[in-house]
Amino acid sequence: MSNYLGLEKPQENELNWGDKLNNNTDKIDAECSRLNTAVQGKANTNHTHNFDSVYSLVTHKHDNLYSILGHTHSNYATTTHTHSQIASLESRMTTVESKINTLFSDKADKSYVLNLLQNFDHSVANLTPQINISGQGSNSSSIKVNCFINSPAFLLEWHLSYHWNNDILGIALAPQNTGSFSISKPGSNSKSWDNKNIASISISVKCRNPFLKDDWSKEITLTDNEIYMYNFIDADRIVATLVENNNFQNTVASAMANNPYLSNQLIAQVKLNDTITQNQAT
Repeated sequence: MSNYLGLEKPQENELNWGDKLNNNTDKIDAECSRLNTAVQGKANTNHTHNFDSVYSLVTHKHDNLYSILGHTHSNYATTTHTHSQIASLESRMTTVESKINTLFSDKADKSYVLNLLQNFDHSVANLTPQINISGQGSNSSSIKVNCFINSPAFLLEWHLSYHWNNDILGIALAPQNTGSFSISKPGSNSKSWDNKNIASISISVKCRNPFLKDDWSKEITLTDNEIYMYNFIDADRIVATLVENNNFQNTVASAMANNPYLSNQLIAQVKLNDTITQNQAT
C-alpha cells in the first residue's frame, strides 16, 4: 500500500486483485478532481496586482508632511518642568491649610454650639439676683461686689448703682457683661464719712438678657452700715506726727529713700485719693 494516497498493491496469485485496482482508480480520480479545482483558483505565472488606487507603491515617500521619528520640539517645555511662582504658591497654600486645620481644631464642636444657641432666649424677668460684698474692713481700699442669678441664659448684662450713707446722689456704674464689681472707698476727706471712720453703703443690682427686649430682672438692694475707712487711724497718726515731730519726719524720709517701692506705693495712693476726692466733689 502506498504511503501518500493509500493505494493498494495486489499480491501475486491474489484472486481479488481486480477489486483493489478498481479502488485505486477511484482514489486517483478523486485526487485529480481535487487538484484541478485547486489549480483553477490560482493566478497565472505572469499575473500582476493593480493596487495603485488602494495602496502606495513600495518606493513612495512623504514630502515634508510628517515629522521624522525621534524629532523634538524646541519651543515647548519638558514634561518635568516647574514654575517657581506656582511652586511657591503651592507651598504657601500648604501652610495656610495647616493653619486653618489648627484653627478649627480649637473650636467648639457642633453640640456645644447648639447648646449655647438654645440658651439665648432664657428670660430673667421674674428672677431675683443674689449679691454679696467683701472688703468692708479698714485694710481694704475697695469693696468687692459679686452678683449671681439662677438662670441658664447664655449672656447677662448686669447693672449696679450705689450710694454712701443717705446721699441720694449715688453713682451708677454702666452696664457690663459680668457679675463682679469693685467700688473704691471714698478718700478720708470725703463728706461721705461725716467726720467718722465708718459709713454705710447701699448697693442695688439687677440684670437682663440683652437678646430679649426689656428683660430686666427684679432689683435687689443690699445695705451695709459697717464700711470702715481705709487705714483711717494709721493715716491720721502719720499726718499728725509728720507735722509735729522733726525726728519722725527724718526717719520716714530715710525709710522712703532706702525703699523705693514704699515711696512709689505712697505716691500712687495719694494720687488715687486725690482723684476720688475730685470726682466726688464734681
